[in-house]
Parts: sequence; structure tokens; C-alpha cells
Amino acid sequence: MPSDEYKKTYNEVINEEIKQLAKLTKYVTNKINLNLSTEEIVSEYKKKFSFYWFHYLNLQLNWMKVWKVQMYDLEVVMIYMQIATYLSSRVEEVVTHEEVFSKPTIINRPMEKNLNISLSATSLSDITSIPRATCIRKLNQMVGQKILTQDGKSKRYYINSESLNKKAISKELVENMQGLFSEFYLIVIKALCSNKTN
Repeated sequence: MPSDEYKKTYNEVINEEIKQLAKLTKYVTNKINLNLSTEEIVSEYKKKFSFYWFHYLNLQLNWMKVWKVQMYDLEVVMIYMQIATYLSSRVEEVVTHEEVFSKPTIINRPMEKNLNISLSATSLSDITSIPRATCIRKLNQMVGQKILTQDGKSKRYYINSESLNKKAISKELVENMQGLFSEFYLIVIKALCSNKTN
């Protein structure tokens, strides 16, 4: 049997994961006008933990499998996702999925407005917990593959708009990812609705 300390740590981690997943689920249910509180979602996740956790872990494994085949390196994927997330947070206008791939230079607009859309190796190391030296090596690798660009003055990194036309970050790949998440949320929402009607 695991020690009490191990169980305590495990429960803390799982409770935090449940809270974060419930927050995401609440965001999705709000979009489809499904009136569920975060507390109700957390309660349901805890009540039928094995069901929800199976589908959650299955989503993670499938997500990692696709990216591993695509980029051969999950640390590279983590770094890229952090830069993409930061870029998304800086975009003030609504940009469609279609536009990102039909007019990839659209992602440069924040830069044209003097908004910072780049991250340093140190910041990325702090966010991802990947050692800074490893981060720099992976970032330089992505610059070499033209997935990222490094600013000559600040030495910070940002997404190279040309990469959105390449096989590495293709429209089909992003749609595949959307499909994985949609399937997961469909299962979760059907289960939550079924619980609400019972």
C-alpha cells in the first residue's frame, strides 16, 4: 500500500487537475448554454472519477501520440504551445481558423502594432520547467526548421508565419487536434447532461 504521504500528495495533485479540467469544461458548457456550475462539474468528476479520468488520460495520450509523430519531440511541442498561447493572448481582433492558414502573415499583425509576441528562453524554461540550456537548444532547432524566428536584438523567439504553410504545423494537424478535443468534450457533456436529467 502507498504511504500516507504519497496518498496525500497524489490527492492534492488530482484535486488540482480536477479543478483545472472543471474550469475548462465550464468554459465549453457556457458556450453551448448548458447551465452547470463549476462546483457541480467538480462533484460529478469526483463521483465518477474513473470514467472521466479514463477519457481525460486517453485524450492526453492521443494528443501526445500525434505530436510525437509530427515533431518527434514533446519538449519542442511544449515550447511551441507556450509561444502560440502567448501570441493568442496578444491578438486583439477575432481571427478565424481558416484565416490563420490562408493568410498566415495575419499572426504578425500584433508585431506591426508594436505589441510584444515573443518569449525569451528564460521565460520558456520557467513556464515549461525544461532546463534553460535544453530550451535554448530546442529553440535553435525550431529556428533552423523555420518554425520559429529569433529576434536579432532582443534574442526572443516568436512563431514564423511561414511555418503555418508547412507540414509541421498544418491545417489538417490542427483540425485533427480539434477533433480529439471535440470528441472528449462530447463524451463529457453527454455524461454531465445524463447526470443532470437523472
